[in-house]
Amino acid sequence: MEISCTLGLMYKTGGNVPFPTIGNGTLPHLNVLTHFIIFTMHKHLFLFFFYICFLTGCSGSYNDNDYFNGEIYLIEENVPTETPTRHKIEMEGIYMGPVFAYDSLLFYYPMNHSAKYAYEIYNLKNDSLIGEFHRKGNGPNEAITITTITKFFKENGELKTWLYTGPEKELFQWNITRSIEKKTTVIDSVFSLDWEADQHVSIYNQVYRLAKDTVLVLVPPTSTTLDGQTVSLPLIEKRQLPDETRISSYVVYKKNPESNGQNIYSPHNRLSPGQFLSAFCSLKPDRTKLVQALTYLPQINIIDLHTGEIKGFRFADSYNFSIFRKHVEQVDRCFTNVVCDDQCIYALYNGINITNKEKAEDAHLIYVFDWNGKLVKKLDIGQNVDHLFLDHSNNRLYAREYHSDYTYYYTLE
Repeated sequence: MEISCTLGLMYKTGGNVPFPTIGNGTLPHLNVLTHFIIFTMHKHLFLFFFYICFLTGCSGSYNDNDYFNGEIYLIEENVPTETPTRHKIEMEGIYMGPVFAYDSLLFYYPMNHSAKYAYEIYNLKNDSLIGEFHRKGNGPNEAITITTITKFFKENGELKTWLYTGPEKELFQWNITRSIEKKTTVIDSVFSLDWEADQHVSIYNQVYRLAKDTVLVLVPPTSTTLDGQTVSLPLIEKRQLPDETRISSYVVYKKNPESNGQNIYSPHNRLSPGQFLSAFCSLKPDRTKLVQALTYLPQINIIDLHTGEIKGFRFADSYNFSIFRKHVEQVDRCFTNVVCDDQCIYALYNGINITNKEKAEDAHLIYVFDWNGKLVKKLDIGQNVDHLFLDHSNNRLYAREYHSDYTYYYTLE
């Protein structure tokens, strides 16, 4: 009898020993030696094809769960695009830097090195300068650097906000109402907040007020070696004041995406590993959730600060974390800012390849998500801008074009 062995061979299990078959029948009337030869041949074929599969598939395999500490959901972009009515504000002296607004007050954060104060406040009713606050320097009542405003709040009828200065490791409550009345910077209280606590390697880049004695601090990813290949993970922590005790941590990533191996100083390195997981963040006004909009991945993350649940929402048919290792030159500049209210998330989107320097700051589309991660609509604001801020007091969305005197606002429905 001639026996033909093909790739269609199957195993039929009988007892504890696999018995070779062809098609649906067994092989009768074969001696023990023939059984042994066929069985050995099956085993070698199986190992051969397993090895080929490993080389071609498994070695290049990718799994989001290797990097991300939660579920990632793919979302479609086929949603309607609306064009909101644009209003332009032109103020002489506001040129390079973001703005923040509350009712009739406009807060300007100058980023030019010649600025002597961290904040300038303008009256939107008559476009006049009210005053300059938070003098820069090393002297008494001065600070070298101060964070930008994250949220305003009112206490006893007075407008206030929390600001952080990394070099001095201090968090302070700025009383804006009294500062305007007295025409000088008025600080209600100061807390020690050491960014080096628990062996952190980078200064807190954002601090959010959760309660009178509780803050949410964000630590950005930072290169920890000279070649730039070893990078710390971004951190989100809830801390108690005044003793700075860490209440909880929100671990969004398990590890950093692998790089292309290019030295950080190499002219061929399009993007350093320290930038892979960079993101813009915004705290929901009810202080229950935080949204992250990733700079170099078309994805937003929503972190539930009560349950610790983390969810990612990524555009369908887009790239994933593996692109940083394989084709970093194909990475796009994705989200360039994000703000939110209790209903929606507003994420400014660029979508231009990182190699296109001419359009690096072109961003005029705002992707609007709900807090379940659903993409609701897009807003084409008709002007490339660098920064967004949402004024909850009158439901206005402000947008800044850094390299001009113009600030725009849009009334949200």
